[in-house]
Amino acid sequence: MILTTLDTSYELTIYEVNVATGELWNAGTVANVYISIHGEKGDTGSRQLFRSKSSFNFLRGQTDTFFLEAVHLGDLCKIVIGHDGLGPGNGWFLDDVVIKDPTTNYEYAFFCHRWLDQGEDDCKIVRELYARDNSIFSASRYHVYTFPGKLFYDDWRKHDTSEINCPLFIFSGQKLELKRKETWTAESWKFTKGNTLQFYNKLTGGFVRLHPDGTVDAIGEKTDKYGVFDVIFNKRNICIFQSHEMRHLSLALDNGIVTGMVSGEATTELRVLYQPNRCALLESALVPGHTVVFDRHGKIADASSAGYANLSKEFVIFVKGVFLNSAVVLLATSLCQALCLQPDGSCTGVGSQSEKSYWKVHKISSGICMFESVKNAQMYLRIKDGRCDGTGTGDVDCHFKIKKNLKNASISLESTKSPGLFVGLQSDGQAKPMIYTKDENVCFYPQVIQFGRENPMGMSATPSQEEEKIHESKKQKKIPPESEARSPLPSSTAKEIRHFQSSETLLSEDEWKVLVLTGNTGTQANVTLWVYGDKGVTGPISLRKDSSEQLFLPGHEDEFQVEIRNTGNIYKIRIGHDGTSEQPEWNLQRVTMQHMKSKKILDFAANVWLSRIQADGDVVCELPVVKGGQAIFPLVRYQVDVYTGQLKHAETESEVFLCLFGERGDSGLRQLYKSNMQVKFQRGQIDKFQVAAVSLGKLQKVLLRCEASDKSQYWYCEQVIVREPGTTSESIFTCQRWLPFMSQGIIHSEIELYLQEMQINHQPKIQEEANDGDWKVTIVTGDLENAGTTATVFLYVYGETKCSGPIILGSGKHQLFNPNTADIFKINLKDIGEIYKIRIGHDNTGKNPRWYLEEVRLENIATYELFCLPVDSWIAENENDGDLWKEIPIMGPKKAPLPVVLYEIRIYTGTMTGAETESNVFINLIGTRGDSGKRRLHQSKNNEIKFQRGQVDIFSIKAVSLGKLKKVLISHDGTGPGNGWFLGSIVVKSEDEDSSEEVLFLCNRWLDEYQDDGKTQRELLAESSPSAVGETGSTIS
Repeated sequence: MILTTLDTSYELTIYEVNVATGELWNAGTVANVYISIHGEKGDTGSRQLFRSKSSFNFLRGQTDTFFLEAVHLGDLCKIVIGHDGLGPGNGWFLDDVVIKDPTTNYEYAFFCHRWLDQGEDDCKIVRELYARDNSIFSASRYHVYTFPGKLFYDDWRKHDTSEINCPLFIFSGQKLELKRKETWTAESWKFTKGNTLQFYNKLTGGFVRLHPDGTVDAIGEKTDKYGVFDVIFNKRNICIFQSHEMRHLSLALDNGIVTGMVSGEATTELRVLYQPNRCALLESALVPGHTVVFDRHGKIADASSAGYANLSKEFVIFVKGVFLNSAVVLLATSLCQALCLQPDGSCTGVGSQSEKSYWKVHKISSGICMFESVKNAQMYLRIKDGRCDGTGTGDVDCHFKIKKNLKNASISLESTKSPGLFVGLQSDGQAKPMIYTKDENVCFYPQVIQFGRENPMGMSATPSQEEEKIHESKKQKKIPPESEARSPLPSSTAKEIRHFQSSETLLSEDEWKVLVLTGNTGTQANVTLWVYGDKGVTGPISLRKDSSEQLFLPGHEDEFQVEIRNTGNIYKIRIGHDGTSEQPEWNLQRVTMQHMKSKKILDFAANVWLSRIQADGDVVCELPVVKGGQAIFPLVRYQVDVYTGQLKHAETESEVFLCLFGERGDSGLRQLYKSNMQVKFQRGQIDKFQVAAVSLGKLQKVLLRCEASDKSQYWYCEQVIVREPGTTSESIFTCQRWLPFMSQGIIHSEIELYLQEMQINHQPKIQEEANDGDWKVTIVTGDLENAGTTATVFLYVYGETKCSGPIILGSGKHQLFNPNTADIFKINLKDIGEIYKIRIGHDNTGKNPRWYLEEVRLENIATYELFCLPVDSWIAENENDGDLWKEIPIMGPKKAPLPVVLYEIRIYTGTMTGAETESNVFINLIGTRGDSGKRRLHQSKNNEIKFQRGQVDIFSIKAVSLGKLKKVLISHDGTGPGNGWFLGSIVVKSEDEDSSEEVLFLCNRWLDEYQDDGKTQRELLAESSPSAVGETGSTIS
């Protein structure tokens, strides 16, 4: 077939430009908007978008159409669009721009979905947007066939509609998927473990009910006791919904049929899939595709039982107890905005969903509440004299009747003093009294920041009465100042909630009674308690009273009242003493905790010695919660092997402490007291200790502390190896440095060691001669402003025999790696062979992780061999290519250095439904000359949103030449909603001085803990040729 192409080089073309303004409040602008369109043959220059088909341009939620005449630009590649910032409220939220080329009948989509506003986002008012490969499509009703570099058409009606794969639909699908993810972010709070929910079906007009016989329908009334469900399990968007009335039954999907089954069965795990209309689908986590479906009569159904119009699988989710007294809520006005009190007392719906938009609920009577600003106490939302603002004082002008909208779970606030007037929003987001018209401008979507309680002071309590009551309760009860909750919420949220809770002590919700029974030997030491839950930890709590000498006497039980907040479901406690006083030994028999409100009791049988001279010498113990006669998590005695180095004077007599960290918390800081060796921490010695702790799950890091009194007691630690009894695995934490260590005159006595993920040679180290293989490493940080880093820095050194690493050089939070400084470290590189490259990078942690590395120097202490390796580069996510690692080749005595190669990596995400992911993706390239290390695929060269369904993303990483590529390790971290990923294939291209290479790695499998074999990491072997994958990636399924 021969395709003819018209010469359009000098034709005048009238481009149709469709500009979509977002739906956020105040998204529109009155500023002058300009655009420049760029193609393969030039650009239009900056043109003002002046006259559209609409009466007013750039209004919220509006698409404006403009026409621009220009010489034909060929294929369009990008636009530059912005505004001049003139006029009131000039900020603008641009959703997207679609340009139609009438000459070729192509349409080009430029996705934005960001603010162009000097006070929002990154404060830019001009953006450069690129056309993606999958956002260029034919505007006619024709099927588009894609061949490398060409397009031609055929009448789409001649083909089965399943063949249609037009980018028009892909682009629309991408927008839809983004909206779904934004909706999930806004609604996910509802599915927090412990929340109580109701599911409303708009087709049936009723609520989902689970009956005692296990049958399910969707015709329940709002007050039906069988229509209430508790979230008892939550992992991202997978939940178990247990009947509030019948605790043994939960909603389940069994072979596609909705039923009630025993809580905890795999069939009860349901995946919540939110739609842009704020309705949710409930899908089986066990069998994807099976969803909860009802017919219009409220009976369970499946997709084949009736016409689509007579079925419904969408549910509106309601949370019980949102407006209880003293709750802290956020009144969302869109997916990312909220009602907020302004400094001048006015209210706006364009506030950020943060602490400044929090409102405290004062319940006046059933369904009637007041809303007080948490940020600005004594300022209440009100409607008065035709105004809606936040300057109320708590009188009747501030009373609002809450009306709930069953169609989208929103609420409207009607003034009780002026019935018929509601809190509403104008198009610019300013609050104003409005008449209810069922429009979005009177709808708010509540989010609970802190649940309240039933009104303890009667139905007509005023704020002043509440404060008086709270003041009295504070005088009656003193809370130990040592009790402090570590909240898992974001810092700003946690700070605001702590501020709120400090002004009102919720004794009935957070207060526990703690009973401590002492055995036959008491103690006068200071006793401390920690309480661990699935949402956080409270502690240290000092268990003491005014007459401390009367505490913890033999055979006595002591009672304490403590406040425990934000911990969730408690799964363990840790209790211990500081070993002080004349009587530090203590025989602990039992600890009992009782919740003051619910009377729930947690009983911890101990019967242990907390003594340096008894048992294992530990003065701290951990006790798990027991249910049904069995511990929730077992008590584990971790075997900890501590290797002291072979260096001269490596030994120490100082006290050494260790803390284990795992996926289920930490062990607390424990002194390594009782060793298998008579004298601990001697040069070249391995000391064995036991640390008893409730199972921590997979270990992640350890913290080591050595507080030496003088330099002669400094300690050189080689490594720490932790083993769990009953398993063959071991966790290796490499140290290879002195403790304490000094930087810029400051002595640091502790260091965090991370789990060693990669070691080319795992053979145990042979006992080495003193100083053999020791190298001095000098890290020079540049003298640029903010060149230093707060992150933890790692080093890998590659030799012909093996690789040594990761070597943790230290953390910037310990005053290392400051601007214009040189930090010196000592490492051991024995038996790695001739060094040919290093890799250095950081973990991107801390407040300011970006780092400008000037130079790395390696000097062999014995032979004085010196390598000076200039870097002169930022290592940061927002600099250069965003890579957090740098590789530098080393010139050998008889060999030229290996070249640094740019590897281009093309990632083909599959076309299966749900193939895309928001998780962080990592790759490690492995060749005949080593590996690239685990690198995050951070910045796609061709797509703003990475790893979308059917998409090809291009990345690049630099590494010292790896030789012939043999395999790759590809993985993701499982973060974000819908984190599973279907990977089609990977193509890696590289060119060096000698040759070029293009290698295909086929996958065609899920990386998803709930799909396929449940793995999120795969090892892919190199195929013989990547030629099967064309430019369209058509072989990817």
